[in-house]
Amino acid sequence: MELILLGIGGILGSGVYVLTGSVAKDIAGPAVTISYMIACFPTLLAAICFAEFSVRIPQTGSAYIYTYVTIGEVWAFVVGWIFTLDICVGNAASVRTISGYIDELIGSKIRNFTLEYIAGGPINHPPFSQYPDLCALFVVIMITIILAMGISISVKITSLFTCVSLCVMLFISCMGFYLSDIKNWKTEGGFAPYGFSGIISGAVSCVYSYTGFDVITTASEETRNPTKSVPIAICVSLVVVMLVYVTVSVTLTLMVPYYDIQPDASFAAVFQQHGFVWAKYTVGIGAVCGVGISVFINTICISRIIYVMAVDGLLFPALARIEQCNQVPVVATVTCSAFSAMLAVFLDTDFLVKCKSVGCLAGYIITSACVLILRYRPIRNNDSITENGSIAAAHEDNPLLGQTTSSCTAADRALNYVLSVGVFKHITHGKLPGLAILLMTIFMLTLSAVINFGTDSWNPWAICIAIVLGLAVIICFTVISMHKQEGTRLKFQVGSRNTTT
Repeated sequence: MELILLGIGGILGSGVYVLTGSVAKDIAGPAVTISYMIACFPTLLAAICFAEFSVRIPQTGSAYIYTYVTIGEVWAFVVGWIFTLDICVGNAASVRTISGYIDELIGSKIRNFTLEYIAGGPINHPPFSQYPDLCALFVVIMITIILAMGISISVKITSLFTCVSLCVMLFISCMGFYLSDIKNWKTEGGFAPYGFSGIISGAVSCVYSYTGFDVITTASEETRNPTKSVPIAICVSLVVVMLVYVTVSVTLTLMVPYYDIQPDASFAAVFQQHGFVWAKYTVGIGAVCGVGISVFINTICISRIIYVMAVDGLLFPALARIEQCNQVPVVATVTCSAFSAMLAVFLDTDFLVKCKSVGCLAGYIITSACVLILRYRPIRNNDSITENGSIAAAHEDNPLLGQTTSSCTAADRALNYVLSVGVFKHITHGKLPGLAILLMTIFMLTLSAVINFGTDSWNPWAICIAIVLGLAVIICFTVISMHKQEGTRLKFQVGSRNTTT
């Protein structure tokens, strides 16, 4: 239950208050509810991959440590930086949302003061924001100070914010259905005014709202039974969050026409339009608490990833410093917060959300591919038998790879031999599935780009390229499927990078 609540707290909040209004108004319309459902499916598949890795390697580091085990230090460094930038960008978008709701509660006084006395007028140069968001800077400073005071204080504040946020979301749902009007789904284009392309584009943006489940895998090291509890917590958290997102998006688009939604503080503005000024303050407090939870949890998660990378020598040693008084990596926490503050002050929320979604997809693709690579990794000839009868591999390039077992039959070995002759005869045994996985990933990304940008007018060349790339994906998938999966297990000793035998 603690892991489920942790996952819900890490995922929920940003999507409700950051994305729902902007996606409904500019991208998908009332069909944002469908976009949330579509976005949940690929995220759930990526989450299952994270769950498999977490039960194999119950160690702090999340996607970084998983990539380190599978394909080595270089790719782990890339993935670590992808997730670091991804979370920093997400935190910047979240604190801008908090700033927007605070400004809405006090009558836009911060915005007007900044435009008049600091910026000298709106800055109309996207992706920069119209004015420097100094309130967002203040929010980041306050969160950093609280996190630097110790994990115990952060947990207490997070628990309090979670209770407030859940109560406010229940209030939004009840009041939303009370003020709902089905006519708002029938104005200017109906339920899907931007068509199917708008629903898909909205789903791409809504991927951002499901990020944060990897905080569960980060906490797997402290879990008693991660093999069972971590996968259950991830799946239950995503399903619960999806239901909440669908419910609040339905209520929002039923309360007001999609073109009248105010993206920065959508729910507070809607209640004010209906004359419930007191409800505006209730929603504003809930938004600050809900989004604040995700910023707290994500900052704790990313500081741990940076700490592990620094311990491995991939970042500056100062980032691996732990304060003895509170056991917090203060330098790593302050560094992440400073970068997030810089982004939040100068960049627009919509641009930050788009960057966040791209980073999420890139990190999830690499981690998911690592699952396949690990499953098809062969047994080396220099493996040694341990005392309990398992096989311990002596991999110098991947020192975390521990015990390996195999159940390949003679037919499977013969099939692998056939696939390794001819043009592939110089490829090391077992590397062919990895090559096929890499090529399939490249072909699928290229196919997606062709479908998205080249098939609007149904040009013959675009259709031909799409067909060729589709066949290439099928061939790569067939090559992977013809190989026998190795029954690989990972044995990791907490606090050590070495194989235990």
